[in-house]
Amino acid sequence: MNIKKINTGLTLPLLLASGLAVSADINKGLEAYNSGDYKAAITEWIPLAEQGIAVAQYNVGIMYDTGKGVPENDKTAVKWYSLAAALGNDLAQFNLGLMYDRGEGVEENDKTAVKWYVKAAKQESAKAQNQLGLMYSQGKGVSRDSTQAYMWYNLASYNGHETSSESKRTLASSMTPANISKAQDMSSRCLESGYKDCDVSTNNNEKSSENKVTLAKNTTAADISKAHDMSSHCSESGYKKCEGSMIEVLLTMEFDKDCWVEIKDGYGKMVLSDLYSAGMNIEQVVTAPIKVILGRSSGVTKIMFDGQAIDLEPYTSRDIARLTLSK
Repeated sequence: MNIKKINTGLTLPLLLASGLAVSADINKGLEAYNSGDYKAAITEWIPLAEQGIAVAQYNVGIMYDTGKGVPENDKTAVKWYSLAAALGNDLAQFNLGLMYDRGEGVEENDKTAVKWYVKAAKQESAKAQNQLGLMYSQGKGVSRDSTQAYMWYNLASYNGHETSSESKRTLASSMTPANISKAQDMSSRCLESGYKDCDVSTNNNEKSSENKVTLAKNTTAADISKAHDMSSHCSESGYKKCEGSMIEVLLTMEFDKDCWVEIKDGYGKMVLSDLYSAGMNIEQVVTAPIKVILGRSSGVTKIMFDGQAIDLEPYTSRDIARLTLSK
């Protein structure tokens, strides 16, 4: 299976929408790309890429990666991905990891692939988190570690990756209860720290796992299974569904510029994924907690969640807002 090609197809819409905040020229490239005029698209993006605009650099990397508008050239794709990745573009970081992972356009190097996956994963890239789960489960570029693999699969599942939950369940079937508990503790600490503390757990967490194993000795197999399912559901929800409760609330948004909107509800279901233009608005009942991504957040003039105004500034970087709203 060609992972690289699958990734470019999935990430491109979000990339281009986010790029609307950078320059009108990127928007021109988007229009050309959507009309099938790939040469015109890359003509708009290359000058911006040469000026150091990470989104444009990633766009150009995609074009060389897929051979659209230019001859397919993996080495040139790696060049542009590397430039964008160095500027912190998580999509470029993930694709660069894939190139090193697969030896496309560069000599295969699993350790370097892991390095770039980690950088993207710590920016909430579910695809990078899933790849790290795979790398740790297979011992590619890192020592084989089922606990670390479980943690990254767990985080990828929380962030919406479609297959990581099944990978996690398969992995768990060969793990001890102690290691599963340890991995769940690690997932919690990593998520709560904003992906700053995602290393192997401390002695205190190991003691916590030992206590859980001691408790399990006096618990029925059915109750252990139930507790494991509850723990997985809790951690996958970002620790917001630990009592099984969901709340429906009204979300409203108003726009004065083009803005890409993605919203996932408390069940992880994508309820909105579209481009909204000036003068448009959103008024929708959603199941909280919700995860929101706004490409060109400056285009949002008003956002209300359950009747409360939300200030986007604390959640915005480079005109892209990422936030979780809960009751």
